[in-house]
Amino acid sequence: GRWQVGEVRAGGSFASQHEAAVRFGLGDTDTVDSLILHLPDGSLERLAGLSADRAYYFPEDRETTATRYMAPPENFVVYPNPTPGLLYLPRPLSDLRLVGPAGQLLATWPEATDYLDLPRALPPGLYRLLGVAGADRVVVTLSYRPR
Repeated sequence: GRWQVGEVRAGGSFASQHEAAVRFGLGDTDTVDSLILHLPDGSLERLAGLSADRAYYFPEDRETTATRYMAPPENFVVYPNPTPGLLYLPRPLSDLRLVGPAGQLLATWPEATDYLDLPRALPPGLYRLLGVAGADRVVVTLSYRPR
């Protein structure tokens, strides 16, 4: 098999920090054979058989918070997708973040909204929209083709 390594780092330089997400490109693989987490307390956790094309959340405190699958609820469809810039959401999302292809944070919308006008300076491409709908964390992939 193939090995990939990703690292979450705290801090960065003055007034900055790294994103707390690690992304892996799996190609046409539909299952992750093994994921090994090296936790800050020095312990190791090994997970197996994870589905691909998903985002997973692994909190440090495993006693009070279970590992959760993070994906759009089944009926959560943004439109139009591909979008020319104005994007409609099926229900309001809060704490919205637009993440670029390399994982960089490009824009944020802290207030709950059911539509977005994406920044016009974005180049065409695939982006991720992350947000919160009630108790659900939502991750949506969208295709941007500017007006």
